[in-house]
Amino acid sequence: MAQSLFISYQHLIFSVKQRQPLLNPAWGDNLNRYLGYKFQDIDCVPVQVNGHWNHVHCLFQMSKNHGLSAICREIKRNSAIWVKTEIGVPNFSWQRGYACFSVSPKSLDAVSEYIANQKEHHRKQTFEEEVNVFMNKFGVTGFDPQYFFE
Repeated sequence: MAQSLFISYQHLIFSVKQRQPLLNPAWGDNLNRYLGYKFQDIDCVPVQVNGHWNHVHCLFQMSKNHGLSAICREIKRNSAIWVKTEIGVPNFSWQRGYACFSVSPKSLDAVSEYIANQKEHHRKQTFEEEVNVFMNKFGVTGFDPQYFFE
């Protein structure tokens, strides 16, 4: 019998449009859980989801049945609708773009801890500074903040 095996862990980062600080800690944990459920709905395995004021980090195991752009589109679309209807933030939307980095299975614990500690982390560093660190760390060329930070 034929078998297709695939394992790929991804660290996905995206922000609220124009980086508005709309992610309220009062309902942030509910958003994180909702995002986790949405990953499961599209055959992905959420490992850690957490955000802070204007952005979200999602560590997940990718589905072998869906491409990254489709996963991101589905996650962002569903969660934006949820924030608008369930939380009552009618002008809510995510930025169009995203950043996504592959994660070695050996690094899962460290990345998961990093994501879990977003509140503490952002006492020292802005989201823009954080993204620039990631771009440099992973050697992303052609990064233009003008287009990423819409």
